[in-house]
Amino acid sequence: MQKKKRLHGFFSTLSELGSGQITVFLYGIVFNVANKPACLYLWCAFATVNYLQQLLKSIYSQDRPFWVSDDIHSDKCLLGYGNPSGHMVDNTFVWVSLYLHFYYDVGVQRKRMSVFCTAYIIKMALSVALTIYLFLMAVSRVYLGAHSWNQVLFGFTWGVAFALIGHYQIKRYFYDFWDSCIQDGRYRTPWQELVKMLVLVIVLSFLSLTIM
Repeated sequence: MQKKKRLHGFFSTLSELGSGQITVFLYGIVFNVANKPACLYLWCAFATVNYLQQLLKSIYSQDRPFWVSDDIHSDKCLLGYGNPSGHMVDNTFVWVSLYLHFYYDVGVQRKRMSVFCTAYIIKMALSVALTIYLFLMAVSRVYLGAHSWNQVLFGFTWGVAFALIGHYQIKRYFYDFWDSCIQDGRYRTPWQELVKMLVLVIVLSFLSLTIM
């Protein structure tokens, strides 16, 4: 695949768009438009997912393609193991989570869209764009020699799993905590509950940063 040199610039740019720095920038935008409990969930979930994907890399300890083949080259000196693909885990989790938050947020009843209404057309267009983006991201990682096909597929699978489980099973606890503890900017429950949540956030963030 790397023999097609004309695609190198495109896939390199696409891969950079899926980097951690861009993801953090995206989260910064989300924090300014989403509701507070959703922001808290996304922040904690992203730190946890980063920790888990690095843990999975250590468990599987699978070499990257350019480590084992002289015919495959990489523009960057990547020292971490390759399975699962961190790019695919992070990007799949982030974009699927945002898609679910906007269209299928927990506890929100939405009216059924007509097939011919503008909102439905936009939703379908975003669904197709998201699918194409994630597919091209997977191809870019294979093209650049950073991962093999099984590694990007494994990363995609974990990203979707983390997004679905987090959105439908864990996110509701953040909403419930917020509704029961905070109203009109006043804390209505003992400070111990808030301290526990803060400690959890700090621990998960510390683990995420130290293991990367």
